[in-house]
Amino acid sequence: MKQSRAANRAAESSIYTFRQPCKKNRFARREDLGLTATEFAELRRLDTPQKIQAYLYGLGQNFEVSGETCKTVREVLRTRNAHCIEGAMLAACALWVQGEAGRCSWTCARCATTTMWSPLFRRHGRWGALSKTNGIGLRSRDPVYRTLRELAISYFHEYCNGRQPQDAAGILPSLRPAARRRVGLGERR
Repeated sequence: MKQSRAANRAAESSIYTFRQPCKKNRFARREDLGLTATEFAELRRLDTPQKIQAYLYGLGQNFEVSGETCKTVREVLRTRNAHCIEGAMLAACALWVQGEAGRCSWTCARCATTTMWSPLFRRHGRWGALSKTNGIGLRSRDPVYRTLRELAISYFHEYCNGRQPQDAAGILPSLRPAARRRVGLGERR
């Protein structure tokens, strides 16, 4: 069974899209998210990517002292702390409340413990990303990237250093072999 080029490209990408099974640009209702009126009002106030990002920066870091967690949006709003995926889900819900499809990017490095979830958004035909992380380089990105590939590659330098190449699993497949050689990574193993 042959797959189309688009299907192959989608399989190699690190961009996972979680869309609601409904009409495009449908706004989330309180009942869709299972939030109280107060919690939903808090998300509704986050009406721009800049406000969402500022809210994420204001959250404390979830160090998972009692073991691994994956808090719900409701728990993050209540405890005011989150780690990467918890912040990403909160931001994706805040974007959905504003009528945007919930899209998240996942990037990981094979040789490191660094992984990152980023909610994606689009403004004036350009892509940007939000981020809840304590890493300096893995912060949010302004909507200046024409394609999702460009956006993903903007994180590439954080997954690569001179001592040990840490190929970002979701980025390297989209780089041509010549581009991998230019950044000192050679062929993919």
